[in-house]
Amino acid sequence: TNPILRTIGLEGGIPGTFNTKEKSNHGTKVHFWVWKHVKIAAREKIKGLPEHDLRRQENRASRQPPTRTASVIFTDVEGSTELWEAMPEIMGQAIEAHDTLMRQLLHVHYGYEITTEGDAFMMAFHEPEDAVAFGLDLHRRLMKVDWPKGLLSAPKAAPVMDSMGNLLFKGLRVRCGIATGAVKMFQDDMTKRVMYTGEAYDRAAAVSELPNGGQVFIDGDTYDSIAGALASCRGNPGPDEEASNPIVVDEGVYKMGDAAVPVFQVVSSHLAARTVKLQAVGNGDDPLATTAYWHAPGATSSYRLWKSDPSMPPCPPVVIVFICAFKFKKVDEAVGKTKGSVCLNRFCKCVRSCLVRFNGYLCQEDHGCFMTVFGRAEDAILMCIELNICLMKEDWSPEVLACPETQEVVEQDCIIWRGLRAKCGMYEGTPTSIEPHKTTGRADYFGPLVNRAARFMGAAGGGQIVAEKSLLARVHKAEYDWKWKENGLHIFKGVSDPFDVCTVLGSHPAFHLRQFPDKLSSAKARPYDPAVDGKGTEPAEKAPETGYGVNVALEDALDDA
Repeated sequence: TNPILRTIGLEGGIPGTFNTKEKSNHGTKVHFWVWKHVKIAAREKIKGLPEHDLRRQENRASRQPPTRTASVIFTDVEGSTELWEAMPEIMGQAIEAHDTLMRQLLHVHYGYEITTEGDAFMMAFHEPEDAVAFGLDLHRRLMKVDWPKGLLSAPKAAPVMDSMGNLLFKGLRVRCGIATGAVKMFQDDMTKRVMYTGEAYDRAAAVSELPNGGQVFIDGDTYDSIAGALASCRGNPGPDEEASNPIVVDEGVYKMGDAAVPVFQVVSSHLAARTVKLQAVGNGDDPLATTAYWHAPGATSSYRLWKSDPSMPPCPPVVIVFICAFKFKKVDEAVGKTKGSVCLNRFCKCVRSCLVRFNGYLCQEDHGCFMTVFGRAEDAILMCIELNICLMKEDWSPEVLACPETQEVVEQDCIIWRGLRAKCGMYEGTPTSIEPHKTTGRADYFGPLVNRAARFMGAAGGGQIVAEKSLLARVHKAEYDWKWKENGLHIFKGVSDPFDVCTVLGSHPAFHLRQFPDKLSSAKARPYDPAVDGKGTEPAEKAPETGYGVNVALEDALDDA
């Protein structure tokens, strides 16, 4: 059962050394000698195994407390005080079952029990994957415990089903907070056990205050460690459970001491509907910004967690906006990588600040290309207008302003161009689904509206905002100081029907002095031609319109930019 031996295929012993199954009068000395040669033989036998993987197996096999760095878990039972008051005898039996399960799983996942305080456990793991797998397995197994009669009548322990009859909760509900980082070890004078202080220990305590019972929350360092290895965090799904990777949900950024800490929820796919029941974060301070998954427009209405649940309301209409830095590659080549990176960071800073100001949600960004979403079209339009003004006021370096693509241009005593320019395209529609991105945990939108917004942005010029005429006409009011210029009907690649599109013009004089072509033109857009695109002359087969998600749409938008 030794992880090292199992990994390298030496369970039967090592030729030329003592067999670990043989007894010896030398006791511990012989065991140490054998273990030393196990590691030597392991390295000789599996020289191709990455050092990190070998170290991970050694740490697990040692069963020793972590040193220097660790993944620390704080757990406690939600509502335990009320349960003790209401049913002390039953609760005593329930806590005994809880503690037994905790220690069983701690052994399975190579963890170290630091200490306990009542029903709260503090534990340390060498590997963040083991810590997360422990939390996920714990929530699976808690629902299978043979709880004492009477416990399940309490509201905090009663069975809860989703609308499709799937069990979500049963028995004690345990919250888990996990943090990874530096720790300091010391020995408790009384128990002689290894104890911890330090960054990860303190942060785990803070993170554990955020979830409700039945949730696993992790800090940003833990997330960074497992993001590429979610499959190793599954734990041990039962035969009746889906064996897919855990789902990660972005829960926002929280103030913990002097640090701003990103927090994520990790949940087994078959229990993912718990995030809906418990989407409100527990006892923590308010997030520093509206960055959590649940702040995304429509995120609570359509989510693959519910799969085909007919009781869930349909997705509401949202506005997808793509934003890209126009011709940044040319600027980057002209000014050099270092100054180009500073230039792009300034562009991204302007985008993010305008998003916050106008209630936008950032789905994802890649090299100056942003996919964003808004609940109100008015906010989307005003954000794009403000972004164009913000970029002209930014403190661009002389080298950037010397480039033809970003130089300052003045007409009629008005600056109309200065610095990097933003291409913007927006489209309003109803997503086919919204779900957490498999890697980032941020809201990922699917449906034709994503493709269309990306195409609109791709057809825009630098500093141009392209939107459908029907959207602008619907939301515009007499008191609004923005207008639009019609560009007419256009055909976009991968989209069957033509769209009547316009260029949005803000009240700033620069918008009215900028010269854009009357018709849009790009590799994936062209003006509508009745002779070619009219009824009866269309190709016999049309490519189906793609229901893009974040990754594909960003790649496509970058190509167009």
